[in-house]
Amino acid sequence: MAMTGIGGWGKEGWNFFGSTESPGPEGPICNPMDEDYCYEDCGTCTDKCWWTTCKDSVEQTMDVLNYVLDNYCVDMSMVWATGCSNGAMFLYSLARDPRIKDLLAGIAPMVGSPHYGFD
Repeated sequence: MAMTGIGGWGKEGWNFFGSTESPGPEGPICNPMDEDYCYEDCGTCTDKCWWTTCKDSVEQTMDVLNYVLDNYCVDMSMVWATGCSNGAMFLYSLARDPRIKDLLAGIAPMVGSPHYGFD
């Protein structure tokens, strides 16, 4: 099963620490002189670096996981999450969130790390 994030400005994205919290502890997470990427569901963003949905992506993931667990026989020792780019960045939040972290055997991020200052 593959999930997509929640849409905004024509694309899907995952909300994770740093993506809607700029400026962060180390300053802006992008060049604030670039295009404004603020998603409509965020309302007014602090700077132009808020580049994902502000909706709860962990809740979205929990909803899908709960559906799967309620409807299929699942080996709970084999529940992994993987993602690429923004999806990989989201995995770090997913693995640390108390609502889901104990249900995951692990994460496998590809081409994505937490934002500077949000590790």
